[in-house]
Amino acid sequence: MAGILNVKTWAALLFLACLVLQLYPLPFHPADSVRDPGDPLLNTWIMAWVQDVVFADPLHLFDAPIFHPLENTLSFSEHLLPQALFSLPVRLIFKNPVLAYNFVFFFSFLFAAYAMFLFVRRLTGNDLAGMLCGLIFAFNNYHMDHVAHLQLLSSGLIPLTFLYLHEYFEDHQLKSSILAALAFTLQGLASVYYGLFLFSVLILAVPLLLLLHRRTIHFSFFARLGLPFLFSGIFLAVFSIPYLELIKTYDFIRPLSEGADLIHYLAPPPSNIVLGKVLSPLGAPERYLFPGIAVVFLAGFFVVRRRDVFHVIPRTLRTAILVVLLSWGFALIAGFFRISVAGPEKPLLAGLLGLFLYLLLALGFFVFKKDPRPDQESRNLFLYPILLFWALFFPWGTV
Repeated sequence: MAGILNVKTWAALLFLACLVLQLYPLPFHPADSVRDPGDPLLNTWIMAWVQDVVFADPLHLFDAPIFHPLENTLSFSEHLLPQALFSLPVRLIFKNPVLAYNFVFFFSFLFAAYAMFLFVRRLTGNDLAGMLCGLIFAFNNYHMDHVAHLQLLSSGLIPLTFLYLHEYFEDHQLKSSILAALAFTLQGLASVYYGLFLFSVLILAVPLLLLLHRRTIHFSFFARLGLPFLFSGIFLAVFSIPYLELIKTYDFIRPLSEGADLIHYLAPPPSNIVLGKVLSPLGAPERYLFPGIAVVFLAGFFVVRRRDVFHVIPRTLRTAILVVLLSWGFALIAGFFRISVAGPEKPLLAGLLGLFLYLLLALGFFVFKKDPRPDQESRNLFLYPILLFWALFFPWGTV
């Protein structure tokens, strides 16, 4: 049987089985049911509107027939353009917008799982690790808590962006750079939230990758990498105009002070059958951020197995860093951006930020002194823990 079905097929079948179990009985009633009577119906309508107007009158895509006589009304929500185009054949064949919505809804889980599978498999060379990470990424607590929000389920292009970015840094082929930029563009169109989050991580990831691959890059490398992302930025900027006009007109703002706190990463949603009743009071709607028991266990296993990363920095310097963090803390202020860990408000944040800076320093020692030509595994050993801590700070808001 193993000769008949390859690993990729087994992975797809595994993700499909998990989809049916997680969303039962909806997979058996896709033409006349949705998971939730709220946002899924709104998203079904949005996709139907986009499908009707995108080719007939694209310049008025955002002038949806709601809230008359206002204009630019589609910008009150996500436009879901990639999802609408992807499900358009289903809508045209079956004349059923609910079925078209569910088609994208189911696909978003499968695509997120499979994309993460391909990404982790490429980084590690381990099929089992890829399958496990695919399951965790697609069916985690956060996704299942936001199962009614199609835009928040549309996350599969994030690992694809990193997959093709890694491929470009390895093969230097324009094709890989174009695919990375295309994945980033589609992610920004599929979900404004994830587009912003992905951009905020890439602004650190790309410089780190350039540092780690500094001996193999040249001028043409920057041109082949930069041009596709330049066009991507221009394209996304055009689609941002209606949202920027809306913000300017109605002065919409969400204060950074309303950001997440560390305690929210310990809070699963109430629907979690294992820990929901016990730990969900630690969070609130939009703040159930517990990644899952498997993630915590695997992260702990990684730290224990690769604890050598903490020994790259000389012991005397490690001690000095610890003394500084425990004694004074520090504040970083750049315009409206402010991070302070000098006060007692969020002492655990000081620890996380200290680990982040420690890893950056360890990366410098590793690249420039210990191993001038680090292998791919060593590069990723530093890259992704650093990006993890970097990503943790963005939802925090001001402190």
